[in-house]
Amino acid sequence: MNKNKFYSLLIIISICSGVTGCDWKDLVKDKFKIEHVFSIPSAAYGPGTLLLYTPESGYTKTCWPWDTTGSSKEEYQKNHIISNPIIDANISKGDELEFNINLNVEDKAKIDSNYHNITGLKLSLTNGKQSDLTDNPDTIINRISDHDHTCYKSAQERLKSNNSGKFYISYVNYGYDFQYSVKINSKWDSTAKLPKEVLKVLAAKINIKLENNEETEFSGKNVYIGFNGDSVVIKKSKQFISESLTGGKKVKLHDVTDLFK
Repeated sequence: MNKNKFYSLLIIISICSGVTGCDWKDLVKDKFKIEHVFSIPSAAYGPGTLLLYTPESGYTKTCWPWDTTGSSKEEYQKNHIISNPIIDANISKGDELEFNINLNVEDKAKIDSNYHNITGLKLSLTNGKQSDLTDNPDTIINRISDHDHTCYKSAQERLKSNNSGKFYISYVNYGYDFQYSVKINSKWDSTAKLPKEVLKVLAAKINIKLENNEETEFSGKNVYIGFNGDSVVIKKSKQFISESLTGGKKVKLHDVTDLFK
């Protein structure tokens, strides 16, 4: 093993086995080999989502994929994506993420006393799928470039407080079936249904960044966690890449920051 990779792995293991838990994105990158990890796991972060990236918050939603594709949520799920089992041998088809949780006084003040003895959180990710957007990327970019479109307006609004951030659209996202369990009084319980306020506290402990009224999805089918690939930059000139091809390979990610400046 490469020496640098070995030491990086040691760092991740030591953080995740300590009393403070660790960053959810670090574990996903290490165990699932996914380069770009969403700030929250969400079944709504499908391919075509307009994302804002900042070093502080990571990848967060700016516009829903059904808005970028000009469809309803139901139409998007039915007609705009194709999901198949992950075929990339480098990407995990499923695994567990385990975090040690240390609830402090402030954390306990936010939740019922029945949950004060939680000391661990385990996320089981199974049935990994790759979801591909079927829309032509050129059509999406033309749509969100319209100054009257809701996605353009949302991007402009977010730029006011994140002027150094970058906007991306990914076309191939990875999702998994999620199930969580918690360690209470030194015993793991996979049947406990935790209240939203408890999930919110646990999310914060593993550096999952919730935006506004977003909720963490620690259970459910095909919950998206991120994507891979190098970005192709799109300029305002609208000289787009024909059929989203570069050297015969399908583009997985567009940097569309310039469209909103």
